[in-house]
Amino acid sequence: MKTLISAIAILCAVILTTVFVAIYTDKLLEDFGEKIDAAIPEDNCQKAYEGTLKIEKEYDRIKSYFVLFMRENDLRETEICIKDIKSAATSDDLPGIAAAKNRLLLHLEQLRRLSVFSMEAIF
Repeated sequence: MKTLISAIAILCAVILTTVFVAIYTDKLLEDFGEKIDAAIPEDNCQKAYEGTLKIEKEYDRIKSYFVLFMRENDLRETEICIKDIKSAATSDDLPGIAAAKNRLLLHLEQLRRLSVFSMEAIF
């Protein structure tokens, strides 16, 4: 009987932890996407560069959490998108800033879809 109770307790703990991680990850990705949208304007290269520096600092802050629960390829893709925005802002390429920003936001949206409970996330 003790074994059954222990197994049920462990199962409940794992389920609750998984639910918490999914909800918290979704919230972090949503907030990060909103900060990107607000910090990086698509019509001013200097402000986009400054915004990218802020976004890099924010990403470095939350990266330690993402390392635990996301694939390395997803993290690398996020970093590449941020560097693409920075490069486009440095070279005064407004269409490049818009394209890289949209690519980053789409990537974050894909990560959000994969972090929630769904058949798509499982398979």
